Amino acid sequence: MKKSSLIIKNEHGVILPYVLFITAFICMFIMTAIHSYRHDTALTHRHIQQIKIETLFQMGYETVKSEIIEQEPPPVVRYHFPDGDVKISITPAADTMYQLSFSIKTNEYDTIYTFTKTHIAE
Repeated sequence: MKKSSLIIKNEHGVILPYVLFITAFICMFIMTAIHSYRHDTALTHRHIQQIKIETLFQMGYETVKSEIIEQEPPPVVRYHFPDGDVKISITPAADTMYQLSFSIKTNEYDTIYTFTKTHIAE
């Protein structure tokens, strides 16, 4: 005579733990995929923001560089570009050397990013 299990009395309840385990595993997999997607989306958005900031920096630098070559620059210049605004404070450091302080604000955020660069006029 076979001895019956103390926990499982009949065969109909054997499938339920497997179904619950597989369902929990699938739910964990889906939740992990959703979390990973949200993280990648936020990371991509920040990367695009960084590229916009670098582009504004280069556009402002090239514009002020051409103005420094043509004439004596004012102490502060402001440029409005499609992706944001650039404010550049120009401080003469020597005869042909300028200290440029950039304040960059993008259209999407109110955060102001500050950079400093030394320019040697030719």
